Amino acid sequence: MFAAISLIVVAGLVAIASAVLEVLSPSELWGVAGAFRTGFYAALLLGAMPALLLGAPAYWLLWRAGRARWRSALPVGAALGALVLLVEPGLAGWGIVCGMLVAALTHVAAARWLAPAIASTSPP
Repeated sequence: MFAAISLIVVAGLVAIASAVLEVLSPSELWGVAGAFRTGFYAALLLGAMPALLLGAPAYWLLWRAGRARWRSALPVGAALGALVLLVEPGLAGWGIVCGMLVAALTHVAAARWLAPAIASTSPP
């Protein structure tokens, strides 16, 4: 769940960045709204499979092993973001940064809401 929410947040950030880039350098292809929609859906569609099918289980394994730290979560996000190279090598930078952002947001959310829930249900 945290990975899905993080992915939606990052897709929204990519959409905002796409719209800003369209304002700064207008194209004949689409307007600001089109750039926003394209950025959102592209980030969502390109990131869904890596984040939900690979990233969430990988983070869960790290969490269960007690190794969910920044130094383990961010490389997983970068590696999964690099999978965009299979689709379009020109998007590698965006993919890696977005993968790391999704991993970072997932880690923050899990540390904030999952850790206290587990601590409150564990025996004394």
